[in-house]
Amino acid sequence: SADETGAFFADVLVRSCAGLVERFDAAGLDGWRTEGEWQAARGEVTGSGALLSHDRYTDFDLETTLLAATGEAGVVFDARPDGGDHAAALLVPAPARIEVREVRGGKAAAIASAALPANDAHRPHRLRVSQRQGRLSVEVDGSPVLATFRPDAQGGPVGLTALEPAQ
Repeated sequence: SADETGAFFADVLVRSCAGLVERFDAAGLDGWRTEGEWQAARGEVTGSGALLSHDRYTDFDLETTLLAATGEAGVVFDARPDGGDHAAALLVPAPARIEVREVRGGKAAAIASAALPANDAHRPHRLRVSQRQGRLSVEVDGSPVLATFRPDAQGGPVGLTALEPAQ
């Protein structure tokens, strides 16, 4: 379940030419770069900040089950080594929506958004984000919710992100 400091994620699957399946069965987060506070136990990972793969992915499918606490949480991709520039598909609780953002030069810009039913952000969701040659699509609970084109998609580490709840 979600805690007050971040989000809960279960089972992460990243598909590309070489697949990565992370069940978070081990107590550690070997194979992941952590930024923030993250813990893995019993097949789940909880926390806030960013949890990034060491490998780079340009074209990928990333699936996870996520339950956000009170803040935004989702999938981060095309992350740059300096930790600044990236893109993310986020579950935003108020108003309930999925939003794709790009962060470049420290400035975030929403590039696509799709509404979810009211109060729908406060339950677990199966989130799938796919990118092929800059074409990005997002599914929630098996249903396509948005698609957009990112002409500047360059690839990079992928992973999870959760923002701390606003006080």
